[in-house]
Amino acid sequence: MTETQGIVQALEEIKRRLTTIEQEMARMRQIQENPQGLAPRFVENSPQIRTYSGYIEGLFNPRMGGMMRGGMFANETFYVMGYFDQVILNNLAPVAKQFKIICPATAIQTKKNKDALKRIQKLGADVRLHPMLHARIFCVPQRQLLIIGSGDIQTECFGGERFDAGIYSNNAELIKQTLDFFNRVWEESEPLA
Repeated sequence: MTETQGIVQALEEIKRRLTTIEQEMARMRQIQENPQGLAPRFVENSPQIRTYSGYIEGLFNPRMGGMMRGGMFANETFYVMGYFDQVILNNLAPVAKQFKIICPATAIQTKKNKDALKRIQKLGADVRLHPMLHARIFCVPQRQLLIIGSGDIQTECFGGERFDAGIYSNNAELIKQTLDFFNRVWEESEPLA
């Protein structure tokens, strides 16, 4: 491969990613304008496409339309089920007190997961463990954002090191049902010691 071919390939990849970002931003505008909810959307994380992590990272990245600074997340709670590591921990630190996280009990067997969970807990997040948890959920009901799928808040998922898939929805009834499920599992979970 010549240097010119390499540059052309890199530019094509940048163009493809910018197109994806523009499509996601347009969809987010549609969601904000349509309180009834759009049809569910397939999201994925893979070496080529990262719409799953894009929705989550976009919440905390002002360049992607996120509003992390200045108390924009006041009175909002983030609900997370699944494994969790340090991948976006620094971005979450300012709003850690608003996180409710349920991890599989096996999460503390891995140093990177245990360290990240302890750190976000020290920052104010409410962290619990459940021995039977397999569900993967990321939900911010006040923003009408729900993702249910195989992805975790982990480096492997966000870095596109594996294939994860899920469904994104902003449907109010589906969000309500998800929170009912989350709260039932929450009640059966043990606090992270």
